[in-house]
Amino acid sequence: MFLLAATLAFGCKDKQAAQTKPADPPSGSATGSAVGSATIEQPIGSGATPDVAGGKPLVLPKLLGDEAGKPIDSPNQPLPQATYEKLAAPDYIGFKKEILATTDKALEVLYATEEKPRLLITIKAWHCPQGEMIKKAAEEATCYSKEEWLKRGDAFKAAMSGGLGKAPDTELELGTLDLGGGAEALTRYQIGWVRSNEPGGGFATTNNYIIHFHNGVNQLRVSAQYKDDPPASKADLAAMAPKEDLAKIARAFFDVTAHAWGD
Repeated sequence: MFLLAATLAFGCKDKQAAQTKPADPPSGSATGSAVGSATIEQPIGSGATPDVAGGKPLVLPKLLGDEAGKPIDSPNQPLPQATYEKLAAPDYIGFKKEILATTDKALEVLYATEEKPRLLITIKAWHCPQGEMIKKAAEEATCYSKEEWLKRGDAFKAAMSGGLGKAPDTELELGTLDLGGGAEALTRYQIGWVRSNEPGGGFATTNNYIIHFHNGVNQLRVSAQYKDDPPASKADLAAMAPKEDLAKIARAFFDVTAHAWGD
């Protein structure tokens, strides 16, 4: 699999919501886990030249050449530990990596942005429960059908801590994503901001975009979420990490992983 590191500017929609400064001029090339030179694409965000928090653009993984046009891999045998270790190997410019698990049953790796606002990308792959294990599976271990997924709204909200699930303005959107080649992923977006009712007070926030794919044997979930200090309001939270930006970041990491896990 060949990758191209695509340099993208991560912009804030509301300049008053966060302290930002103009991006440093990009160098025109990038290395790391990727192969080849970087391309400068239309910045993600609300304008052609949005401000960039921290003064530096994000460098997202991107499929190169013919690979980008191929359907994602869909391995029909439970993935072995060697595959999970391979998927956890890449490093990406501007992200700090932490590997939580590469076992014979699961992968979990975190990529946190080095620049503010801090964003956290979580890549998790594991086996779908089979037979009697389905009845014993934890909430996130079950490979839901599209119909089941779209009915999970109340359950997902109930699982939100800090009063977020009960807050009237907490938003939760469940949907699907066409991956091409007849494949479809499940999507989830949630955003909420409340003063926490948990011990210690403070705020409870969520601003997270998730892509979840499975074929009944293996499943892959990639999430991109805001993980910085709580802004002063829900509007500021949305401005610091707009939904469309989180979706684009999650899709970039999802695509490179989903094209590699069947190799």
